Parts: sequence; structure tokens; C-alpha cells
Amino acid sequence: MSLQKKKLLVVYEDAVGELESLAKDIKKSVGASAIVKVRCAADVSIPEILTAEAYIFGVADSNAFVWTELRRVFEGINLAGRNGLIYSVPGVKHKAPDPFLSWLQPTELSVSALPCTSGSDALAWLRSI
Repeated sequence: MSLQKKKLLVVYEDAVGELESLAKDIKKSVGASAIVKVRCAADVSIPEILTAEAYIFGVADSNAFVWTELRRVFEGINLAGRNGLIYSVPGVKHKAPDPFLSWLQPTELSVSALPCTSGSDALAWLRSI
């Protein structure tokens, strides 16, 4: 039996320090259990999206310009059978989930409703999928 590590892609909104810090904490916490790539939204590539098996998105404002290209990509790719999680800036009212979730619908990505406020939350989620 193969015990292959999952390929996890963590994408966070550019220029939001709290999201970047949590992305790095996720990589540190999950790193032994998965192959983790961390990218800001402006730098993520389509091949990275297509080769990942699970996704964590750090979103403060789903209407931020940095999400424009990914929103277009989401309209044309199928991620059925894969899992996703969304996190935001802890304790701050944000504009993330509803529009971002609607943009993910065409991909058929299964998005968890679990909260993610730390790397250990991300590790628990990854182990549950």
C-alpha cells in the first residue's frame, strides 16, 4: 500500500500580512504530512492548481483585484473529488466566504465549513479528508 503525501496548495491574498503569516504557519504545521506549496494569489499558476489535490485559500476581501485571474480560471477547471478550505483574518469582519464560495462552485471543489485559524486547524482538516 502506498502512503503518498497529498499535494496541498495554500493560496493567500497578496499584501495581507496576517494571511501570509497563517499560510506560513500552515506550511510549517502540515509540512510533514503533505507536500505543501504556498503562493500569493498573484503568483499562483494554473499548473500548480491542477496538480494539487487539496487547497487552502486565505481570503480577506474576495473582491480584491488579486483574485481576478483566479476567478476566471475557476470558471474553466474541474476540481471534482478534491477538497478545499478557506481562512481569513482572525477576529476581523471580512468580505470573503460568500462570493469566493460562489466562484468555486463551477470547479466542483468540496469546500469545508471548518474554521481555520491556525496551522494545527489545517492539519486536522487535512487528516480528515
